[in-house]
Formats: sequence, C-alpha cells, structure tokens
Amino acid sequence: HIKFYNLQKYMALDITARRNLELLERQHDKGKKGTLLWVLDKTSTSMGGRMLRKWIGEPLLDVGEINSRLEAVKELKDNSILRGELQQVLKKVYDIERLVGKISYGNSNAREMNALKNSLMQLPSIKELLKEANSELLKKLEINLDTCEDLAKLIDSAIIDDPPITIKEGGLIKKGYNSDVDEYKKASTEGKQWLLELEQREKETTGIKNLRIGFNKVFGYFIEVTKSNLSLVPETYIRKQTLTNGERYITEELNELESKILGAEEKLVNLEYQLFIELRNILAQNIKRLQTTASIVATLDVLLSFSTVAEDMNYTCPIVNND
Repeated sequence: HIKFYNLQKYMALDITARRNLELLERQHDKGKKGTLLWVLDKTSTSMGGRMLRKWIGEPLLDVGEINSRLEAVKELKDNSILRGELQQVLKKVYDIERLVGKISYGNSNAREMNALKNSLMQLPSIKELLKEANSELLKKLEINLDTCEDLAKLIDSAIIDDPPITIKEGGLIKKGYNSDVDEYKKASTEGKQWLLELEQREKETTGIKNLRIGFNKVFGYFIEVTKSNLSLVPETYIRKQTLTNGERYITEELNELESKILGAEEKLVNLEYQLFIELRNILAQNIKRLQTTASIVATLDVLLSFSTVAEDMNYTCPIVNND
C-alpha cells in the first residue's frame, strides 16, 4: 500500500547529503564497511535489517518519538538478560515479511509455509519476555504483538514436517488433517488388504465359500460366484457379466473401493494440491495481521541492535529536547 511520507515527522535528506554522510554505502566503492549502517547493524533478522536501513534513511524529528526509542534502547542495554533472551528467540525467526509477500502473490510452497509456522511459534515467547519491559515503546510492542497462534496451529495441522519443494506432486498434507486424504493414502497402500477383507466378509455374510473378488481391465473389480451357489446371491448384488461357470457381480461397496483404489494416487495428488491452495488462501486473508506482526518484530530487532551496539561501544544516551 502507498503510505504518506510526512515531511514534518522526518528529516529531509537529499541524495548529496546521503552520499556524503555515507549512511548506507561508501562513496568510492558502494561498499557497506565503514558506513553508519555497518556500525549499527547487529540485527538478528532480515526484517530488522531492512527496518534499520529505513530508520537511518528517515531520521526522526519528533522529540517525543526520539526519546521513546532511546528509553527502549536504554532499558534493553541495561537489562542484558532480557536482551540476550530476546535475541536468542529472534534468531529462530525467518523473514516473515518475504514469506507473507509470497503468500499474497500465490507463489509460496509448503517449505515456506513451515518456515512461517516455525517463525510464528516463536512469537508467544517474545510476547512473554516483553511483559518484563517497563519502557513505553516496548510495552506498546508487547500489547500490539499478535502471536497468530491460530495460524501456526493451522499450518502445523496441515503440512508435513519435511514437504517436497513442488506443490503439485503430493506428499504435502499430514495424516488426520483431511479424512479423504487419509482414505486415498490408505487406498494406495492398503487396497489389496481392503479387498481381501471385503471378500472374507462377503463369504461369511452370504455363506458362499468359493466366492472371490477378481479384476480385469474391461470390468474393473467384480465378485465371482459359481453356478451352484447362485441361489445364495443377495439382492444387493448387481449382475455385471455372465460366464459359462457362473456370474460376476458388483456391489455399491465394491464400486466405492474400486474408485478409491484405481484413482487413489491421482486423486490424492489433486486433493493435496487443492487443500494446500485453500490453506494459502486462508493465510492470504490474514495478510494484514501477519504484516503488522512482522513490523513489530522488525522494530524490536532494531532496538535490540541499537542496545547491543551501545553496550559494545560504551555509548552514552543523549539528552534530546526542543532547544
């Protein structure tokens, strides 16, 4: 979305000033080493790195906002245990912004979904740790941080732990997520066992000891009964083919098994792809939530970076006022 850039809120820096100050790159070779960004960048995430570049390019003019940031940095600098614990958690967070972007454009795969899930699963720990904070900005981040636990659980319930890169070849969906997927998976691996079990049940139900289930390419699966046992055939059997020695029948249950077994693999691949797209669409409907969360995590990452640099370089907190 297009956002308004408020000239009263940020210091205007023209291209010459940016270049001469070497904020983001060196003048002579466009490298990063020796720039302000290089000095200040101790971020743990890609999102934080981008946020830091943005902040350096847009220096604040509002004294209240400047002091709010400084207060947060000071607290994190002074509380090394909180700082260390937060940074440890952030190291497990992937680039939520980029992952969300891929979801919104409809080109994310199952591995990226799992990367998003693993990142979201760190958010409750971040929120819990921030409850210890006293500064206004850190408290605000804690209050506004949506842990998105419902989305993490949804991805976790749907996608297997080590999915393939492609999403159109199956092998994506976890057991228990969708009953049809479970049935198709069973059908492709346990089809023969199902037929043996059905044959045994039909023998016991009808009393036809030599009843058998067979298959051919023309008729598919069938139940074959010899002429001497035709009187025992139940009314539910549907005649399929007459033979010299007997008859071949089908039943509703056998038809269902046939469709499951013969088309199981193809149907499984198609259904898994369809379920994956549905999952991606649900996440796409929550883009704003995820983007807000990513922004909060990035902000926290930059504040932690500042506090780490302040500690390492023994910086002094400046007094900023309107004088």
